[in-house]
Amino acid sequence: GGLITNSAAAYAYLDQFDNVLPIWGVQREKELDEFVSYQNKAPEMNPQRWRKVEEEKKNLVQPFLLLKERLFRFRLIKTPEAGYLFFDIHHIIFDGASLTILFREIEQLYQGGGVEAEDWNSLEMSAEEYEVRQTEALPNARRWYRRTFGDVATVFRPDKAHAGSTILSEMKAGLNVPFEEVERFCSSSGITVNELVTAAYALTLGQYIHGEDVVFASAYNAREDDRVRNTVGLFARPLLVRARWNGRMRTTEFLKDMRSNLLACMNNSILSPDEMMEEIPLAPDYLFIYQGELMPEPVVGGKSSKAVKIAEKQAASAIECHLFHNRADGGFLLQVLYKKECFSKDMTERLVRNYEQSLTGLMKYETIADFGITETME
Repeated sequence: GGLITNSAAAYAYLDQFDNVLPIWGVQREKELDEFVSYQNKAPEMNPQRWRKVEEEKKNLVQPFLLLKERLFRFRLIKTPEAGYLFFDIHHIIFDGASLTILFREIEQLYQGGGVEAEDWNSLEMSAEEYEVRQTEALPNARRWYRRTFGDVATVFRPDKAHAGSTILSEMKAGLNVPFEEVERFCSSSGITVNELVTAAYALTLGQYIHGEDVVFASAYNAREDDRVRNTVGLFARPLLVRARWNGRMRTTEFLKDMRSNLLACMNNSILSPDEMMEEIPLAPDYLFIYQGELMPEPVVGGKSSKAVKIAEKQAASAIECHLFHNRADGGFLLQVLYKKECFSKDMTERLVRNYEQSLTGLMKYETIADFGITETME
C-alpha cells in the first residue's frame, strides 16, 4: 500500500474529455483493496496439483473503464513453487521508466528501506502543461505542423485489404553494431545516439517505399527535468518525423538535418496525437522509438525474477521498431512488432538487416550513395 500511495498517478482518473485532451481528477477516498489483492495458494496446493496459475492468466487482463476509474491493478499470488506479482497499468499513467522506478522501490521496501516521495508528480506536470497550452505555444505548434507536413501527398502504408487482426507478431534481433562505436561517432559528430539511430530508420523506411521523403511516428523521453527522476507517470511525448534526402547528399548533412528536425519536433510537442492528425493529410503506419537501455530482469527481495507476458500487444501501427541498448552484450537489440497480414516474416528479417546496413553506413561513408542505400530497395 505504501508503494502505491506514494504516487499521484495511482489516484488519477479520467473525469471527462475536453475535445482531444483528458481532464484529470484525483480520487483518494476509494479503497485500494479493490485494485490490490493477495492470494496465498501454497497451503492448499502441492506442486503436482498446482495448475491454477496458468488458468488465472486467462482472466488477469481485463479492459479498463477509462472514465472515473482506477487505471491500475495489482495481484500477488503465492504458490508452492513461486510467488507471482501481476500488474496491469494503463499506459496513460505509466511509461517504461516508471517500470524501472516501480521495481527499484519494491526492492527498497524488501530491504527494509523507505520509498522516496515524488519531487514533482504527474498531476503537477499536467497542470503545468495545461498552462503552457493557454499561451501562443499551441497555435505556433499547429502552424509548424502545417508548414512541415502540409505538402505530404503520399500515405505510406501497406495494403490493408486483409488487415483484420489487431495483434502484432514479434521479432527480436541483435545488431552487429557495438554501442561504444556508436557513442564515439556521435560524440565526435556533435549528435545524440537517438538522432543517429532515428536517421538510420528513415533511410531504411525509404527503401521500402522507394522514395527519399518519409514520414513516421516516434516518441521521446521528456524526463530531462530532474524533478521527475523518481516520478511514476507517462513522460513519453509523441512525435511525427519527416526526413528528406537524395543519394548524393553527404551523410553529415543528412544527420545535421535529422538533428534539426527532431529538435523542432520536440519544441512543438505540445500537440496531442489527435491534434497532430487535424493538421496534416496523413496517418503514418510506421513507428520507430529508441528506448535507451534494455531493462534487465528485475530483482525482488534479493532474488532474480522473470517477466512473463500475459497478453499480446495490440496494434497501434502496422509495424513498430523499438531499439534498445543491450548492456549485457554491448550492442543493440531491435524489437520489431508487425501485423502479419501486412508484412511477412521474411520481409521483416530483411528490414532488420537493412537497418543495420543503414546504421553502419551513416558512420562509415561520406555520402548516402556510397553505401548503396538506393540499390537495396525491397
